Amino acid sequence: YSLGEDLIFQTPPTPPTSRTIPTTINVPADYSTIQAGLDASIDGDTISVSKGIYKENIVINKNVKLVGEAANFVTIDGLGKDSAITINGAEDFLIQEFVIKSQNQRAIYCLAINKTKGTIKNILLKDSKWGIYAENNCELTILNNIIYNNRASDNKDGGGIFIKDNLSHNITTEIRNNTIDDNHHGIWIESSKIKSINNIITSNMGSGTSVGVYLKNGEINNSYSNIWGNGTNSVGNVGIGDGGISLDPRFVNTKERNYHLIWGSGDVSPCIDAGSPNTNYNDGKLLTGTNYRSDMGAYGGIDNIGWNL
Repeated sequence: YSLGEDLIFQTPPTPPTSRTIPTTINVPADYSTIQAGLDASIDGDTISVSKGIYKENIVINKNVKLVGEAANFVTIDGLGKDSAITINGAEDFLIQEFVIKSQNQRAIYCLAINKTKGTIKNILLKDSKWGIYAENNCELTILNNIIYNNRASDNKDGGGIFIKDNLSHNITTEIRNNTIDDNHHGIWIESSKIKSINNIITSNMGSGTSVGVYLKNGEINNSYSNIWGNGTNSVGNVGIGDGGISLDPRFVNTKERNYHLIWGSGDVSPCIDAGSPNTNYNDGKLLTGTNYRSDMGAYGGIDNIGWNL
């Protein structure tokens, strides 16, 4: 199955396996579609997806790791039929290193009628109505993602991240080291508790009202983030928070969606070494052995390790 191949697989669901020991399932080597691999999985499995474009609307309801071969070369496209990924009832899931999109739909939808908990990391979420949409008993950790161009077709709604109705479940969604740029809204929060740290939330604008961070009937602990150049930077009791800034992040080239930060001499990004001073969030040791303070955005922090863009 080659990159860019214009096929929609129609593999029938695989009957539940009798295995009890977790393994790695390879797509398309073992199963031609991601959903077929998921259907054949058990809790603890890793579904490893090779480079290619997978035109599917998949459902995750098991405690599995769904991992792409390389973040910029494995695409799950929901084709605007439904969410590209729907999650419900998995209490220990990981989604890592994909491009995920579904035009005018949600790229990732965490429904959480049943308790759901997991991590979304190193993903490009783009070209959808919402990048991540989570509600009810959905406890997410959202790490080191690049989230852009998410909006309804009329540009009057949609955005990067929507978190709704988690207060009654006494859970907190952590949004850390993400770059959220050029969506309709950046982060929209209703009746939920959020920890937001080391993010870049910039240039989220659309027709009508658009907001960098919107908070209604909830709580946000916002710190060491850059909120700049949005239609309105924030609404509700958001504030800039400890270590927060509101400055041009100086990306390398936004037109080409290159969200690396300009560094070196000259016009250096104010987001470099501006994340939390907590050493748990450091960028990690480079070849020099130096352990650098976290940058803001998707290329900062320890979970940045492994990006292949």
